[in-house]
This record gives sequence, C-alpha cells and structure tokens, in this order.
Amino acid sequence: MKDCVSNCLEKKYIITADDYGMCSIVDKAIDDCISAGLVTSTNVILNMEDVEAAKTLRQRFPQISIGIHWNVTAGKPLLNKTEIPTLVADDGNFHPFPVFIKLLHQNKISKQELILELTEQFNRFKDLCGQPDYWNTHQNSALDFQSFSIFNKLALKLGINKTRSFKRVYIKEKGIHGFTKSIIESLKKNVIDIWFGYIIPCSGTKLPDGRMYYFVEKQNLNILNITDNVLFGKKHIVEIVIHPAVSGKHKSFGVLSDIRVDEYIMYSSQRTKDVLISKGIELVNFDSI
Repeated sequence: MKDCVSNCLEKKYIITADDYGMCSIVDKAIDDCISAGLVTSTNVILNMEDVEAAKTLRQRFPQISIGIHWNVTAGKPLLNKTEIPTLVADDGNFHPFPVFIKLLHQNKISKQELILELTEQFNRFKDLCGQPDYWNTHQNSALDFQSFSIFNKLALKLGINKTRSFKRVYIKEKGIHGFTKSIIESLKKNVIDIWFGYIIPCSGTKLPDGRMYYFVEKQNLNILNITDNVLFGKKHIVEIVIHPAVSGKHKSFGVLSDIRVDEYIMYSSQRTKDVLISKGIELVNFDSI
C-alpha cells in the first residue's frame, strides 16, 4: 500500500463551512475562508438572524457550491407553530436533536408537518439563492435511518440529488482507546459504509466518497491531519466540515466554541492553502461528485 503522503497526491477535498446565515460573525468568517480559496462550499441555515446575507453569495462567490442546511432542531421554525405543533416545544422553538429523534421514533412527530417546514425552508432558500446544489441538516438530524428517508425523499422530489457522506475517513492517530470502544466504532463504520456506500446511492442521491472524522477536539487544526496523516483508503473526494467564526462571542448566542475561531484562523490562512497545494491536494466543490 502506498504511504499517506503519496496516497494524498491524487486526492480532492471539498471544504464545507456550515451555518451560513447564523449570525454576522459566522458569515464574515465563511466569507473570508472562501476568499482565501480554501472553503469551496457553504450551506445556508434559513431560520437564523443573518440569513438575508445569503442573497449575494452566488454573485460574490460563483465558484463555490451553496447548499441548504435544513434545520428542525434549533431556534424557531419559519412556519407558525400552530401549523406544525409536533415539531415545536412549549416555548415555540424546535425540539432539541435528541428529543426530535426520540419523538420521531415514537411516531409523535408528524411527517406531514416536518415536510411542510422543510418545504418552507426550501422556498426561502430559493428566494435567496436559487436552486440548492446539495442538502444537509443542522446537528446531523438526518443521521438516523427514519429521518434520513424523509429528508432524502423530499430532497429528490425538490430536485436536490446531492448530500453529505458520513463514510469515515480517519487519521493515523485516531484518539480512541479501549477494546470495547474500538469494537463499537468498527460496527458503526461498517453500518455507515453500507448505508452511505450502497443504499443511499441506489436512491439516486450522489455523495462525496467520505468525510474527515476526528475523535479528539482540535485534531483537525493540525495541518498534518489534513495532509500526511490521512488514511484515504479508496476514497477520492473527501469532505472536510468546519464551523468558523471571527469571534468567540455574540450577542444572540453568547460564548461560541473556541474551535470556531481556531478553524477560522486555519482555513482563512494562505499557509494552509500553500501546504495543500504542495501536497497535490485539489480543492473542489459538489460539482465534482
């Protein structure tokens, strides 16, 4: 087998920044990372405070992919809560992710109401950015057999035939210890590889070959962990997902994770781009799938 350095030479990355429209400090960070030539795709979250900033995305950055970041687990819905009562808690906000999945499995989430809200978010996206290039979900709420089927069927009906893959691409130092944890991770990987490698493509949905996966926080901030240390295997187009912000504080969200600022620094850096180029790694968008 080729070593990781030679194996990286023919690889392609989609670098995706999630949460466009969340707030100004996130949008500013994503704009800078795109301008630096590193971020090649972003997705718009439709029920947050700065979503209007997405209006000019295609005009300013025609080279990137722009996707819809469907959100049914944080903040308030676009529709009135009386139209989708099973999707919202008493305070009018969406149920948190664990509650959403639990209620869905208990058949206490109306699929019709879920489709109504998702369609409303799609229509809002169309008004701002035109047709989405791909879809994914906030807090990975589609990473569940039951919920994924709903999202994916609607996406295909709406003419969106690309999404994120969760097939794992590891680095050399996994950061996982213990026999039991290793067995559990191996089982998860096998299930996801079958799900995203065979079942989902059969539906007509296209995906990257995998997504970079880290067990320890901030492992992705080591440049070697996106170049030399990557265990690509047979995967060619790999997505790296980041959540950058120019500041760790915001009036509406309070203190954001420090890693957001660290990701902003790394993925708006000319040095990062230079290293990727020197390793022969090509940066592409969802058009390459």
